[in-house]
Amino acid sequence: MTMQAARPTAAAPVGLDLNRLRLYRRQRVQGEMRARNVQVLLLMSPLNVRYATGATIATAYNLHAPFRSCLLPVTGPGVLFDWGGGPAERFDPATISEVRDAPLCTYFPSGSRWQDRAREFAATLAALARDWSGEARIAIDTAPLVLIEALRTAGVEWTSAEELIHRARSVKSVDEIACIEQSMALGDTAIGRLRDQLCAGMTERELWSILAATNAAAGGDFIDYPLLLSGEHIIPWGEDATDRRVAQGELVAFDLGMMGPTGYKADVSRTLLCPPAAPTARQRLLYHLAHEQLEHNLALIRPGASFREVSRGCWPIPAGYQKHRYPMMIHGVGLSNEWQSIPYDLDWDREGSEGELETYMVLAVESMVAEDAGGEGVKLEDMVVVENDGSRRLSLFPFEPALLAS
Repeated sequence: MTMQAARPTAAAPVGLDLNRLRLYRRQRVQGEMRARNVQVLLLMSPLNVRYATGATIATAYNLHAPFRSCLLPVTGPGVLFDWGGGPAERFDPATISEVRDAPLCTYFPSGSRWQDRAREFAATLAALARDWSGEARIAIDTAPLVLIEALRTAGVEWTSAEELIHRARSVKSVDEIACIEQSMALGDTAIGRLRDQLCAGMTERELWSILAATNAAAGGDFIDYPLLLSGEHIIPWGEDATDRRVAQGELVAFDLGMMGPTGYKADVSRTLLCPPAAPTARQRLLYHLAHEQLEHNLALIRPGASFREVSRGCWPIPAGYQKHRYPMMIHGVGLSNEWQSIPYDLDWDREGSEGELETYMVLAVESMVAEDAGGEGVKLEDMVVVENDGSRRLSLFPFEPALLAS
C-alpha cells in the first residue's frame, strides 16, 4: 500500500502557538456573546470549557460527572471552578484570571449535601454576574437540574447558550486546523496499523483496540465510540464493536472518531476486506456506490453555499439503498462533532435547517451504502476544510484498490 508522507504526531504540531489558539477561541465565544447581548456565560460541558479556556484534565470523566466549569464575562478572562481549586498558574492567564474551588452539586460525591452545594454555587454565580454586568442574567450551555433550580431561587434569569457556543466553535483558526491535521496524521497511522494487522479470527474489539492504543500511545485524548463492525454485523450501522470474530473475505467497516493529542477530532471512516480474499461482485458494487456518493458530495462544498443548496445537490441515493443511509450527509468537526448538520435532500423537510458554509469551517462528509435488506455495507467518510476556492481534503488514507477495481 502506498501512503502519503508522514506528518508530525508530536504532543503539539510544529509551530503551534497555544496562547494564540486559546485567545482566538475565547474571543470567538465573546464575539457571539456580544452579538446576542449576553454579558455572562456559564460553561459546564467539558468540551466547551476546554474550547474557551484550554482546561483539559479528565475531559471524559467530566462528561458524566462535571466538576469543572467556567464563568466567562463578555470581556476579559473568566473564573474557573475546579474540584479542589488549585493555582491559576496551571492555566493560560489570557483565558483564566482566577481558579476557585467548585461546590459540587451532583449526587456523587455530594450525597445529601448536593442541594446545599447547588445553592452555594448559585449564590456565587449570581454575585459574580451582578459584579460584572449589574444584573443576574447568565447564559448556560448545560447544567444539573438542581443547579438550574438553585439559580432560579437565587433570582438569576438564565437562557440557553447552546447555539452561541456551537456558532463560536464553527469557524476554525489556522492553529486549530494545524491541530486537526495532526490528529488526521495520527489517524492515518492508526488505520494503517489496523489494515496491516487485520486477519481472520480477530474480534471486532481486538481490531478496534489497535486504533485506541495508537491514539493513547501518541498522547491522544479519547475516542468517541468503539465503532468497528464486520460482515453481517455492519448493518444496521452504529452498534459498538463486539466479540464477533471476523472471517476471511468479510468487510470490516469503522468510524475513527478519535480525539488526538490537542483534543481535536479525526473523524474518518474506511471499509476494509479481511485477507486473504478477493472481493465479491456485490462487495465491489457497494464500495463503488459509497465512493461515488462520497466524491460527489465532497465536490459540493464551497464557501457561500447554503445548506439547502448543498442538500439539493447531493448524490441521489438509488432505490433499494435508502433505508440504511447515514443520518446526515455532512456535519461539522472540531473538539468533537459540531454544528453544522446538512441532511440529504430526501430528508430536508424533516431535518433541514438554514445556514451557509463559511471559509475555515471543517466538515466531515459521510457515506453509508447498504441494501435495504441489510447484510454487509460500506462506510466511508472524509474531512475537509472550506477554503476560498472550494475545499481541501484533510483525510489522506487511501481507498481500497481491490474494492474499487472494476
